[in-house]
Amino acid sequence: MLAEKRSLRRFLLFYLTSTFLLVASGEYLYYLFAKNKIIEEEKYFIRSELRYFLTQNPNIPDIVKLRKLQEKHIFNIKIAIYKNNKYVYGDFKPEKIYFNNESWVQDNKVYFLLILPKNWGKIYILCSKKINRKSLLSLRKELLLFNIFAALFVSISSFVLGKIFLKPMREAIKNTEEFLDDVTHEMNTPLSIIINNIEMLEFKGIDMDETKRIKSASLRLSKLFEDLVYVKFNKEKKRNIEEVELLDFVNDRFITFSQLIESKGLKVIKELRSLKVKMDKEDLLRIIDNILSNAIKYSPQNSDIKLLLNVDESKSLVVENVGNISDLNHVTKKFFRESSKTGGLGLGLYIVERICNDYSLGLKINSNGSYVSVKVDFSSVSV
Repeated sequence: MLAEKRSLRRFLLFYLTSTFLLVASGEYLYYLFAKNKIIEEEKYFIRSELRYFLTQNPNIPDIVKLRKLQEKHIFNIKIAIYKNNKYVYGDFKPEKIYFNNESWVQDNKVYFLLILPKNWGKIYILCSKKINRKSLLSLRKELLLFNIFAALFVSISSFVLGKIFLKPMREAIKNTEEFLDDVTHEMNTPLSIIINNIEMLEFKGIDMDETKRIKSASLRLSKLFEDLVYVKFNKEKKRNIEEVELLDFVNDRFITFSQLIESKGLKVIKELRSLKVKMDKEDLLRIIDNILSNAIKYSPQNSDIKLLLNVDESKSLVVENVGNISDLNHVTKKFFRESSKTGGLGLGLYIVERICNDYSLGLKINSNGSYVSVKVDFSSVSV
């Protein structure tokens, strides 16, 4: 169910991110529209009150009578009076005035400019009023409440939708796991019978090419079975940590693959030195078997394989074969196969990486286009 959880997380991340970005964009545009509306209302208020006052006082012959406009403060605005673009008097004196504009907004204030043409020059009445902060705070509060509601609604709906959309995937994964359970259970007995009978034939001295091919195919099938069992049931397994001589262990596993090596005409160049480690033998077997199996499987006919152990006291096992890995970033992913022609389930290096992580072993996989090298550093478990 791990794949299902990852898919659900990715879906939720994408859905929530895109939805919140869309909502945030809409809210921002709405906020700008609402704020602009508040500013326009302030402008309209200033314009209406100012013109009303001037309508009530139509005969203002000079600047002295305009002072009455300032002194009365009848509509809670500040006023500055200019003649021919020069300041005369007022409640305030802004640093910059846009004489070509009727109104503008600056420093959270609305400015309105009215021109009174006179025979002896232009009279400018500049009015200033703070933008209504209560209206803006009320708007922000409404948007915050909407955000909380939207976040809850979108989160719940996306989770429900994700569960609905992933239901077929969940069922497919469940069916696959049940199938693997059945396959691993059914494969065990016939595989054991085949291998045991081949060993009995060899014990009786019957050594034919047919029996060798049967044994080789059986061992390959057995490895696939063991990989499936490891991936499926390893979490429940209790490890038995013990001291192991890696030199003997590698030689023993090498003998197991000798039939496969002979069938492909491979030449193995070995340089092995003693190295003792503390590990579970089954985990160690999985590491060595999968590395050797991959090297044999992907090597061309009649090519060389190098097997190096603890050379120059490196406390490492290195297996090198002729070949190429085009995608090193995904080679240890579950079910990844470099080539479908070679068969396999794509679990070998995935299992190796998992075990290496459990024991803090160093794992390096390199490919230069001609050779593939897999190195496991056993320093963390060496004795």
